[in-house]
Amino acid sequence: MASTPKGPLPSPQGFSNVPTPPSRSFTTSPSFSFSLPSTSIGQTTSVQSIQLASNVVNAPSNAQGSSTINLASISNASSFIAKLSSQPQHQPFCAPATAPSSIRPFIPKVTPVPVHKQKLDCDTMIVNVWASNFHEEFAKIMEIVDDYPCIAMDTEFPGVVARPVGSFKNSYDYHYQTLKCNVDLLKIIQLGLSFCDHQGNLLPGVCTWQFNFKFNLSEDMYAQDSIDLLAKSGIDFKSHDANGIDVTEFAEVIMTSGIVLNDDVRWISFHSGYDYGYLLKLLICQALPKEESDFFDLLKIYFPCIYDIKYLMKSCENLNGGLQRVAEQLNVERVGPQH
Repeated sequence: MASTPKGPLPSPQGFSNVPTPPSRSFTTSPSFSFSLPSTSIGQTTSVQSIQLASNVVNAPSNAQGSSTINLASISNASSFIAKLSSQPQHQPFCAPATAPSSIRPFIPKVTPVPVHKQKLDCDTMIVNVWASNFHEEFAKIMEIVDDYPCIAMDTEFPGVVARPVGSFKNSYDYHYQTLKCNVDLLKIIQLGLSFCDHQGNLLPGVCTWQFNFKFNLSEDMYAQDSIDLLAKSGIDFKSHDANGIDVTEFAEVIMTSGIVLNDDVRWISFHSGYDYGYLLKLLICQALPKEESDFFDLLKIYFPCIYDIKYLMKSCENLNGGLQRVAEQLNVERVGPQH
């Protein structure tokens, strides 16, 4: 999830270990910290660990990314699942950071083990979706989502261009208002979805759909360094302008597709506050709510079951860093360029 700025890990109530923001501030820096706590932290570890069917990111200091979204890290989704799924299933996988030690759950130590690897081929497993093949490809997703209901998600967006000005209730409010003002101002560029079953088995053949949205460099707002990095990573902005999917049309189709508003679908992501912000804006066809609590209320409606691996890593004593580092720690081979 390369476009998502990285930062401190949140507690279930919001953010922790973040500096108190200034009461008055404005900057156009493309760096920002936001992450999303898991809304379903008590589910089985096999589902929680499907993240390696999702996006690969750099270490937290890097803010942007490439057009190779999901396949960059799904090279061994089943291995990550196997490493964690052997842990006790009746225990919550993670607990609030403020929980007393006497009631903290069992914290597994994750150790790489030899497992069968699925052979991956980017050319045959990823489909680029444009306006011309949008309905055809989404029809295929609607047919397979019941059997492959674990969806690893990542987005690309045009960076961070603004900071909110004013007084804020606390650091949580400041971070959310920064997310809100940027998501309200900017447009999503790309969305990647990869599909697995509950055991981490990828959908045979095509398992990743990369949706390319309409974006015009002459008319739409963006952070220049973000666009430069996305262009270097392979995004063709001329094609996005000429053949990109209209977000309104996309919203109409996804609302009736069965992948949102569905308690049986598991959404897997990494440090994904901005990703879900852009998806919610697309789904509700209006600006994000003014209050963070209302944002999470909407999130639970449209995405009832979310696993944010950055948050879940707190319950694995020897996992740390960005998703690329986690993959390296677990001996998971990368497919596609690093971004």
